Amino acid sequence: MVKDLRCVMSQHDNLQILTTTLLITGDVLHLRNYSQHIVILNSLETIRALFTGRPELYNDRPQTPMYSDLVGRSRTIFNSPFGPRYKRYARLLHGALSRTAVSEYRPTLEDATARMVRGMANSPERFLEHFRICAGRISMKVAYGHDVREGEDYYVNLVRDSIALANEAFMPGRWLVDSFPIREFSCSC
Repeated sequence: MVKDLRCVMSQHDNLQILTTTLLITGDVLHLRNYSQHIVILNSLETIRALFTGRPELYNDRPQTPMYSDLVGRSRTIFNSPFGPRYKRYARLLHGALSRTAVSEYRPTLEDATARMVRGMANSPERFLEHFRICAGRISMKVAYGHDVREGEDYYVNLVRDSIALANEAFMPGRWLVDSFPIREFSCSC
């Protein structure tokens, strides 16, 4: 019975309710799904006040049993709770993505963009693929110093598969274990 609860309303109905609620409620909306709390911030002023004014209280990531524990993503930068590890990650990212640092990536950006434009000129129907390869080429060169080869690249495919796994594992309401954490310790039968 619980398994079929998510089928009661279509995604369109959920989106319509959420949109209406945001219009009525204002800047902060709190939703609760059993053990999960979801807070939606609907104004830039509120976001800035909460995340820059008191980051130790509000800069946290949702910890879900499926994504964090069962898939093993509890220590990634995107899932680290606010604390020393998160601060270290943030400091490293800020240093690597600051205006000064980004200007050093100009040759990489120009090369990847030129390759993307050539690819689009040759096969415009594969626009999305060219765009993804360009983003992957830039990311891999900046983060790891890896030059992405034409065609299939092992590391780009690895990242793509990892992102697909993360999207599937982190999808809200998809896994019973996220709503009922005790399920993590029960059998799958």
